[in-house]
Amino acid sequence: MVNVWRPSPDHNRYGDDPAFLEERFGVEPVAELLRGDVLGVARFVILPSFEGEAIFTFVYRTRFVTINSAIAERSLWGSLHTGKWSEPIRNSYSVPVEDLPNPLQEWSSLKETARAAPSVRVAIIDGRSYITLDGVMYRHTVCDFEETIDAQWSNPAPEATNHVLQMTLVTAYDSVISKIRMSE
Repeated sequence: MVNVWRPSPDHNRYGDDPAFLEERFGVEPVAELLRGDVLGVARFVILPSFEGEAIFTFVYRTRFVTINSAIAERSLWGSLHTGKWSEPIRNSYSVPVEDLPNPLQEWSSLKETARAAPSVRVAIIDGRSYITLDGVMYRHTVCDFEETIDAQWSNPAPEATNHVLQMTLVTAYDSVISKIRMSE
């Protein structure tokens, strides 16, 4: 008898439905965080091919940003087949806005950059198209009382001419994430 692997119904939800990951990680949808003195919310989701996923939620107020993290040690994607997954580790940080790199330093600048950084799947390098299946995918959501901007970036590359603003955002978020992880 041949043992045939069949994907679970959650495999499609993982890739196609951002709410699936939010539910499994126990994080509130960004729109539900818009209350009180909140200017807006940005969510930066890191989906590496062979490691645990991470969700970083930046809640903007006038003078500071609250950054909530939920980081999985093992890949939820992998667990859909193996069943080996544990709840993500959660932390919360407060950072003065002036300590953030551009374009994260001002809500209006972040929104403008997010609008100009659409979803990308293909890299254009030296005029040629490239697609990489394994690597890292990012989901980016910017939401305030006026609009919601969503994008997915598959393997953005600094040398790709169509990834300039995506890389600006990835680099800025990575800088903040590195600093808060070092403070743990």
